[in-house]
Amino acid sequence: MKVITKVVLMFMFFAVNVSLMAQKEIEYQSDWGERRPAFPDDLILKTNVVFRHEGMVMYCDSAVLNKAVNQFSAFGIIDIYVDDTIHLSGDEVYYDGNTKIAEIMGDRVIMEDGKMTLITDYLVLERIPNIVKYTTSGVIYDSTDTLTSRKATYFMNDKTFDFTDSVNIRTKESEVFSDTIHYSTKTHDALCYGATTVVQTTDSTIIYTEKGLYNTQTSYCESYMAGKMTQKGRLMFADTLFYNSKLRKGEAFSNIKIYDSVNQTNAFGNYVNMTTIDTLSYLILTDSSLVKQFENEDTLYFHADTLVYVSDTMNNALDLYAYKHAKIFRNDFQGAAEFAHYHIEDSLLMMLERPVLWNEESQMTADTLIMLFSGRKIHQLRLYPNALVVQDADTLSDDRFNQIYGRHLTAYFDGGKIKEAEIEGNAQSIYYMWEEKKGKAARLIGINIGNSSKMKMYFEKSKMKSLVGIDKPEYKLDDEERVPVEERKLKGFIWSAADRPLIPTDIFKHRQ
Repeated sequence: MKVITKVVLMFMFFAVNVSLMAQKEIEYQSDWGERRPAFPDDLILKTNVVFRHEGMVMYCDSAVLNKAVNQFSAFGIIDIYVDDTIHLSGDEVYYDGNTKIAEIMGDRVIMEDGKMTLITDYLVLERIPNIVKYTTSGVIYDSTDTLTSRKATYFMNDKTFDFTDSVNIRTKESEVFSDTIHYSTKTHDALCYGATTVVQTTDSTIIYTEKGLYNTQTSYCESYMAGKMTQKGRLMFADTLFYNSKLRKGEAFSNIKIYDSVNQTNAFGNYVNMTTIDTLSYLILTDSSLVKQFENEDTLYFHADTLVYVSDTMNNALDLYAYKHAKIFRNDFQGAAEFAHYHIEDSLLMMLERPVLWNEESQMTADTLIMLFSGRKIHQLRLYPNALVVQDADTLSDDRFNQIYGRHLTAYFDGGKIKEAEIEGNAQSIYYMWEEKKGKAARLIGINIGNSSKMKMYFEKSKMKSLVGIDKPEYKLDDEERVPVEERKLKGFIWSAADRPLIPTDIFKHRQ
């Protein structure tokens, strides 16, 4: 064991001596120098002092060199050049030639590397890892960017900074506030860690993230944790967020929540594409997409495979488009179609491709369905062509339905409830007649089948109470048994009660 210990100690002694022998002495020159008996190892140098040490050259007014320990202290106007790329200046320097560490102090300590300039009052240059550090606050000017922090480390080989504590980046178009940022002076990418806020003046956008990236030249931002974007009264949360403020384009993924205080609208989904073209701003939502518009005490729910929400550049809502498997829910009406367009500005809703609308007791279908709103309530409804209105004539039976069919139908509402309707063009009707006596169950009298060029219907408590034929009306009342089953349904008859959304979450169910 003693032999092994001696060998180890001899190896360590040899390694230390080799290391010391490998360390180059600091070279120097000056116009004047002297030694003093009280400090025999110190050489005092003055006027045009120059030090050289392994790729570093330093100029100063005066210095004290200790050759025994390979160290010096320098004073006055100091300029340091490292590997012909880095320039540092200050008022006082302490340099250790063994560790290759320099401490630079002064009222204004400056480091320059290409177009990047760092200003502080205290710098530490560590030449072996090739880094520069400050711990007493500093400011960096990088092309068009200004960066400040309380602490930072500059990696000279790859031209990057690690900023910590009160980090701030300012450009002509943005400002960034963060706890920790890794910044590249070559790519202008700022990797953000911890609470970070990016303020874009270009389009009044504020992005918050706790892990992300921001490029100060392209205004491109990425967020991978706790992402939040605020823009003109619109607040969006997402698991992952990408946005370019200059191009005004972006994407978001997973658990997206958008709250729009300007238009009293919320939107949800798992993917959103954001883009501004000319004077219009588009939000394209897919994957469980949902838009909720708050209307007084009620809420209008929109769902489809794809929802496109359009607003102007001031975030005033204009249009909402629903593509494929569109469904709508509001307490006073519900709807379904393959395509729907809600023209918010004009309070008009159009539904195409198998549209169906449910309102109170009525189901309405046609090739095209248009609703007009007034004061957030249904004011008028237009169906064309192949307009069909169906009501369940007997809740105890599955095959008795009141029906009105024609080429064009216009319905009028009062307080959101249907009051009367007018149907034109080959108008046809099937209406079950009932005798109602107080205290007794209603008795079926028969089926009234009619046709005319035009019909008018009147409703009470959303149920059809009377029907008037205009222009050559023909009606007949017959016993139900005498009317063949195939004649009890009008052209295009469909009953879609199973597809009707009864609660808001039903809009996510695809109809047959």
